[in-house]
Amino acid sequence: MDLGKSFYTKLMILRYRLLNIEQYVIDPEREYEKLAKNLNGTILKIGPNSNSYINIFDIREESIEDGKGYLATKIAKLIGFFNLIFGELNEEEKAILEEKLIECYENKNITFDDNSLYKNDENKVNIKPIFKESTDMPVMGDLYNILGKDKNTKKMQIKLIPFVKGSLNFFNNYTNIELKNNLIIADVYDLGEENLKYGMYLFIDLILILLEPN
Repeated sequence: MDLGKSFYTKLMILRYRLLNIEQYVIDPEREYEKLAKNLNGTILKIGPNSNSYINIFDIREESIEDGKGYLATKIAKLIGFFNLIFGELNEEEKAILEEKLIECYENKNITFDDNSLYKNDENKVNIKPIFKESTDMPVMGDLYNILGKDKNTKKMQIKLIPFVKGSLNFFNNYTNIELKNNLIIADVYDLGEENLKYGMYLFIDLILILLEPN
C-alpha cells in the first residue's frame, strides 16, 4: 500500500476510535495489527497460524433487522459461500445442497421456525429468551458427514476435505472471539492468495451483520 494512504488510514482509525465510531477494516497486509492492539480493538485472524475461529454456520440475532426468517436468509448466504468451494452450482445442485443444509440445522434443533433459535429456560428465570450461541450451531464437519451419506453429494464432500481434515480445517470450529467492539480488524494475511476469497466472504458477511441497526 502507498505509505501516504497507509498513514492516512491509520490516522482515520485513530480519530474514529476516539469518537467511538464503528470501524471494520479488512487488512490483507497485516498493517493495522499493532494499532488495533494499542487501541484495544478486536483482531479477527483466521488461518493455519491462528487460534481464533469464526464459524461460517453461525446465525446471529442481529442478522435480521425485523427478526424474521433467520434460517432462510442464512441458507441463501451459505449457498453463495459454497459456490466458491464447489464451483458454480446449477439449480439442481443448489436444491440438493439446500436440502443438506436444512438437515444440518435440523440436527441441531434449528428450523425455519425462528423460535427454534432461542434456548428454553427451564427455570423460567429469564424474561427475555436467550438466542442460541455458536456452540449450538452446526460446523463444517457436520455438513461434511451429511454429504457423505448420499451418493449424489459425494463429490461435494470430497471438496470439503481440506476444510474439515486438511490445511483449511480452521473453518471447522466454533466462533471463539469477542465481536462486541467498535474497532474490528479482519486479518486475512495468512490465508494466501488462493484462499483469500473464503476469508473475504466470511468477513464481509460478518461486517454486514455487525452494521445492522440495533
